Amino acid sequence: FSLHHIFAPSISAQSPIHPLRQHTHAQPIAHDHLLRFAWCEIMALVQGNLDAQQRGIVGVGYMVGLQKEKFRDGSTADNLKLIMGMPFRYAALHICYDSPKMKPVISVLQVVANLQTKVRFRAHFGTHMECQYELMAFGISQNIFPIDNAGSLQTERYQQHMEQRKANERRQQKIIAQSGAIPYPCSADVLFGKGKAYNDFPGNHLLYQYIDRYKEQYRDSKLKDEKTIIAETVLMMVKESGGRFLKRADDDMKGWVKVPDIAARKKISHTFRTRIR
Repeated sequence: FSLHHIFAPSISAQSPIHPLRQHTHAQPIAHDHLLRFAWCEIMALVQGNLDAQQRGIVGVGYMVGLQKEKFRDGSTADNLKLIMGMPFRYAALHICYDSPKMKPVISVLQVVANLQTKVRFRAHFGTHMECQYELMAFGISQNIFPIDNAGSLQTERYQQHMEQRKANERRQQKIIAQSGAIPYPCSADVLFGKGKAYNDFPGNHLLYQYIDRYKEQYRDSKLKDEKTIIAETVLMMVKESGGRFLKRADDDMKGWVKVPDIAARKKISHTFRTRIR
């Protein structure tokens, strides 16, 4: 059997779609390994794409040909946890299947998704051709779909995309090394930026915890100097925890760069005002 998870930004029907396929062969791929691969692929797809992070992405779970009795127990819950754990928003989720025995599973998934993820959920029942035509009505073109009408996986486009990604990564690593920028933030760093991916970053969450400790004191302070001292205290707490205040480097440099303390204090003060409202 096969299970495909196809993801693409909702902003463009021409964006690359990445297939994950599980085969029944001598050494089957563990489901948790597929989930890890899905996480890395999706994060790589939307990294640096602020529009996709703000407007959300469209997910397609393709289960045409998947038999219910071969559907691993708990895999539905695992897939849903993957969706909920992503640091960005799903605009819509499409599920394609062809087995009537899957309807109870799809119904449960739809209820849970609507309650816990608030995404627009669409289920499509039918053959490969029927499901693909229904997806076309939502802007997912057959030209970028990695499965043909007979159900065969078409990997040429995906392989080209992976080769291009490897080349881009090698070029970016070279640019970062030459510029002296920070390649990747650590979990204690506070990131400048807008959107769910930044707000849900561990370092930003730690900043919110520090701010909540002093929120009432900041609100009751009447003098500007007192508020500045509180912001400076939070700034030092972040640094003592091993964190830095980072922003994206310029497009020609890539990576991350430290921001001056004055900019960090302004961010802290703005966050105080936002959380006090």
